[in-house]
Amino acid sequence: MGKKNQSNKQTRMPDPASLIAFGAAIGGAAGKFTERAWDAGAKWLDTYYANHKEKTLKKAQQNSAGFLIDLANKIKLLEEQQRISKETIESAQDHPDFSVLLQKALLASAQTENKDKHELLARLVAERLKVGPESRLAVVTKLACDAISGLTTKQLNLLGLLAQLSFVQNQNQVSANDFATHLQHMLGPYKEIEYDNLDILHLEALSCVKHISFSANDLKVILANKNKGVMDWDGFNNSDLGKRILGMWNKPGIGLTGVSLTSVGMLIGVYVSDLLTKTRTNFGDL
Repeated sequence: MGKKNQSNKQTRMPDPASLIAFGAAIGGAAGKFTERAWDAGAKWLDTYYANHKEKTLKKAQQNSAGFLIDLANKIKLLEEQQRISKETIESAQDHPDFSVLLQKALLASAQTENKDKHELLARLVAERLKVGPESRLAVVTKLACDAISGLTTKQLNLLGLLAQLSFVQNQNQVSANDFATHLQHMLGPYKEIEYDNLDILHLEALSCVKHISFSANDLKVILANKNKGVMDWDGFNNSDLGKRILGMWNKPGIGLTGVSLTSVGMLIGVYVSDLLTKTRTNFGDL
């Protein structure tokens, strides 16, 4: 995934112990959530890494601390925007289903230094707070959490591209004259993706996509429908970006025209797309 402007991000604390101080500083229900999460998380990590080197445990703690800071900031924003209640935040970790999700995400984050993965995991957990345990989103979120830790950056970006093409709709209609600029913003991050059959097979193995090699979806129709029929196809078709996207779409044997997202792949892909384009897609309970 693309590198983000670090000046716009909360400074990451290298010392996991300072998460307690961070929780107190952030305040409100989000702060208390963070303190409780780290108290539980430290025990989960101690158990999970009980037979590993001390250096390994310390690195795992640092990685998970970065994830928890991302999560705290997201929950704080939801609290400030009154999208979830203080009571919901404070009681979330008392519910077995949510506690298991938090544990899954924390242990997954502990195993990687990839800050984009931390942010994706944090969004999964934060968005889960808005729905009940029996909702479709809650069920898919647990599966997506497991999948993220098993995907490479390239495979995550493939899901982002598929979500951008097949699911994410333009929030405002774009004129034909501005269409090229709009597509550059939305599809440009995926221009350099290189993938092969093993990437598609791996995405299938993690239940993120279904691949039907003989399917032939019309990309021109898909892009036009995203913008209520308005587009400059010739301009896109003749551009470097258009040629790259069409090359992936029509790639012999493994073209994206024959790949469709599952609910798990769609959830991850939308979050990747939002991360790369600095937008936010809201699709309720799937």
